[in-house]
Amino acid sequence: MSVLQFIDSMVGHLAWPLVVLLLIYLLRKELTALAGRVVEMSFAGAKFKFGQLIAKGTDIVDDASPESAEAAAEQATLLTERLAELERENAAVLARLDKSLSNVTATNALRRAIGVPEIGDTAARNVFAAFDGVEHALNQAGEALGVKAKGITLMRVLLTRNFIGHEDYELYLSLRSARNAMAHGQSNLPNDAEAMEFLRQASFLLARLTMAAVRIKESKK
Repeated sequence: MSVLQFIDSMVGHLAWPLVVLLLIYLLRKELTALAGRVVEMSFAGAKFKFGQLIAKGTDIVDDASPESAEAAAEQATLLTERLAELERENAAVLARLDKSLSNVTATNALRRAIGVPEIGDTAARNVFAAFDGVEHALNQAGEALGVKAKGITLMRVLLTRNFIGHEDYELYLSLRSARNAMAHGQSNLPNDAEAMEFLRQASFLLARLTMAAVRIKESKK
């Protein structure tokens, strides 16, 4: 069983995608070797290659400043506590997963209409679910801050208020662009290596957003 198949098999058993993304982040050193470098593949008519769209994110994550041992330990503790919270929220997260999968069905109708391959393989499904996890973590940070903004606008608010760094904002834009290009038939579907790299980047950003929400709550005490 491949890493992606193992992750996909967790659907229905864990609070995917948030739990899985946090697990990937906490085990990032072990999984990096399995992810490998992305391999570009394309189909006729695709405007972009998925691997090219996530290349900037690879650089951002790889160039991120290493954490001190103390900071890494504190982060691991907080994220582990968040995993426990997510287990209690399991039913709600799975309900969001059902909505996500229904969105894939609608997306496939569009892809059939414009003559590009449908989304049905494990790699593509995991890309959708991973970005949903990032969006949920972002929305939680927004709720903690008490603002109604979403998506890019909310990321700008967090950046302006110094709860995230510029590299986090750029990584969000990169992941969002790749996810949307795939959804709208503007890129090829990712292969396993590309999907695993997308998950690695998404898990990195999700951890940053989770920590941002923690800092926001602490600033209000």
